[in-house]
Formats: sequence, C-alpha cells, structure tokens
Amino acid sequence: MIRLKINCCLVLGALLLLSSELAGQGTIFGITAYPNISGRRLAAGTSVNNAAIDSLEARETSRPSLSLGLAAQWQGLKGGFRTGIQFADTGYRTIREPVTPGPDVPANAQTQSIVFRNLNIEVPAEILFMHEVSPKDRLNFMMGFSAAFNVSNFEQTIYYGGEKVGQDNMKISNNGFQRLQMAFQTGVGWQREFGEKIVFFAQPTFQFWLTGLLLEPKEEVNRSLYAFGLKTGILFKTNTNR
Repeated sequence: MIRLKINCCLVLGALLLLSSELAGQGTIFGITAYPNISGRRLAAGTSVNNAAIDSLEARETSRPSLSLGLAAQWQGLKGGFRTGIQFADTGYRTIREPVTPGPDVPANAQTQSIVFRNLNIEVPAEILFMHEVSPKDRLNFMMGFSAAFNVSNFEQTIYYGGEKVGQDNMKISNNGFQRLQMAFQTGVGWQREFGEKIVFFAQPTFQFWLTGLLLEPKEEVNRSLYAFGLKTGILFKTNTNR
C-alpha cells in the first residue's frame, strides 16, 4: 500500500508539471494493440509449505496475451499524456502434464495444459516524456498506471496427442476474484508522424499488477499478474493539431 501511494504521488506530480505545457493542445484519437507475454508472481501465506510453493512455481508458466483499445493523447514539445479504454485477455497457464482421466477427455489425448484467462476492462493513465529526434520522430519514456475491472474468468483445458486434439472451457465464478485492480506500467517507445494527420507509435511496455487476482484472506495462495510486450497504436490528429 505504501508503494502504491508513492507511485501515485509520482504520477500526480508529473501531471502537474506537464499541465501547463499540455494546456491548449489538441487531442489525438486512435486505436491501440498490446500483444504480450503474461505471467504471474506467487504470494503465499505462512501456512503454505515450501514444497507446495516449489510445485506451483514448476507447474505454472507464462502465456501469450492481448489487449486492444481506444486511446486519446495530448502532447506538447517535451511531454504528453495518454489514456483510453481497452479490453484485455490476460492470465497464465500450466505446463503440459499427463492427462487427468475423465469422461470428457479425448481418447487419444496424452497430455494437457490448463490456461487461466482473466478478461478485464482497463483504463490506462500514461505520462509521456518526449525527446524530438527529427520534426517527424520522437522518442518517449512512459510511466503510469492502469485501473482494471475484472469482467469474467475462464479455465481452458487443452488436450494434446502429439498435436492439439480437443479442449474444454469452464467459466469460473467472479466471487473469489478482485473486481477492481491496479497496475504499474512503464516503457520506452518511438513515435512517427505520417503526413499532417496520422501518428504511429511502438512502445515496448512492462506492466505489473499491484493487486492480487484473488480476494484476501480467503485464499492462502494468491497471484499478481505481469506482462511484457509491444504496445502499438495508430492515432489521428484533430483539426486543432494543424
């Protein structure tokens, strides 16, 4: 909690410093995509022994994830601010393990992997510190937060018999999950203007959730998600940006 308050103060301070520069600037609207590799960090209670923790660490791993959204950006010569709304399909998975027998398991299945999917609606708040390389190109350092509302959660079991031979999807009740979550994010990117109206950016981004997936203290083992990937966007200038 103390770390969260410190990070919030840093972002608010940066917003105050940028407010005078961004005053009167036009808004840039567009779409964003954030393909990434997401995983989890374990947080275990004192009653969980080391053997159980080691077993989970060996069994669970990262998986490909994706966020898609709409963005609005304001920028001056040396700084900017970006926000919006995005839909995120994130989570983690288990490694391939021997099949657990059951009536719905394909007859030729030999191994299985369980994919844990967390579907969120996110609202990012990103501070941009910019350096002009040329009249059309800028480098930027990004720091900010992302607030998320957990919409739904799924457990997807994929069966393999040399190749994928089937899958089961099970929706998990939201009752045990944190509905509102907060993440810290940072990245370094490049922004390019094409003509007078179009802006493209590519930004390697790291995101770490400060809240756990599950409600506490009902669960002795909790997980905080993280992600690393390439956030890209195509933005369009409004008439006030001419």
